[in-house]
Amino acid sequence: MVPHSTDLDLETHNGGITISDVRGRIRFDALNGGVTVSIPRNYSAQLETRTVNGGINVNFPVTVQGRIGRSLDVRLGEGGRTVRAVTTNGGVNIVRGASRQIR
Repeated sequence: MVPHSTDLDLETHNGGITISDVRGRIRFDALNGGVTVSIPRNYSAQLETRTVNGGINVNFPVTVQGRIGRSLDVRLGEGGRTVRAVTTNGGVNIVRGASRQIR
């Protein structure tokens, strides 16, 4: 648990990372664990996800073009800054949260 308005720099070698309701610069690395990122409904970004030994799950509609495998690059909303969610031995979950304003 961290304050809502904070910058994060996270690293794990044998566990997962879940990020939700945080406003700030976020950098994380996960080697042997899954990654879950929860996104506000009105969030816009370019999303890049990759995993070597795991799956990718997105719980809301996205438009993709080309081969779908262990990586996914999509525009969320109007696009914008790049968000990278990458892990080696674990899955990636991208979850759209409830609709609310981020201040």
